[in-house]
Amino acid sequence: MKNFSLRSAVLGASIAALILITGYTFAYHGFARPYGAANGSGIYGFRGQAYGRMQSPIQKFAADSSATTSVSDQVRGDLLFIYEEEKMARDLYASFGEKWGWQTIGRVSMSESMHLNSVMNLLHTYGIPEPVLPTGSYQSAAISELAKRLLNEGIASEDAALHSALYVEEYDIADLTKRMNDTADPSILSTYQYLLNGSNAHLRYFYSLLVENGGTYTPQVLSQQAFDAALASQGGVGPMMGGYGGGRGGMMRWY
Repeated sequence: MKNFSLRSAVLGASIAALILITGYTFAYHGFARPYGAANGSGIYGFRGQAYGRMQSPIQKFAADSSATTSVSDQVRGDLLFIYEEEKMARDLYASFGEKWGWQTIGRVSMSESMHLNSVMNLLHTYGIPEPVLPTGSYQSAAISELAKRLLNEGIASEDAALHSALYVEEYDIADLTKRMNDTADPSILSTYQYLLNGSNAHLRYFYSLLVENGGTYTPQVLSQQAFDAALASQGGVGPMMGGYGGGRGGMMRWY
């Protein structure tokens, strides 16, 4: 009888653990789906790091609702260009993470995967084929040239990598702000605002790391006023690894 009770207790505990694990797995994969080969090598994305196609539930709703069935050629071009902007950011930050450590600049590459997925959802919504390109390759000649230059500059030193990252976020902020005038579609504008909030948060994060390292930065794309406004903005902070301050622990945060 005692052995039976012990076996029952162990079985019950095992079933409870299985339920908890299954529930966690289901909840996780509801918001994180693996990239395909077009975005890296299987679920590991690129360079051996495990990335998922992560997406805010709010963003998924925005991408799936209030959408028209087609977009103009202008907006189609905008979406494809913004997709490559986000891909460039992800690729660069992954390279800088390998070079200078994942607990600083490299951590943001995971956030860029989430941003890339939000634009991918719009491409799928409007029937626009997703570009199938390996890491570091882009359809846009302008993005290809910029990515190559920023990569070469950023591998020189950690401060140089932060300067390159700040340039990327300035570039994204300026471009998103301009392209928001090309559409009135609420799902597209919602996504653009989501990306803009993220770029503001990334810019604040990179700038804080640079200042902590004793570095300085002069805006190269935005006006000083627009740059200061981005630093002062409060939106765009969600769960991601660590927090501010050079990766010294903290809760899971996304930007």
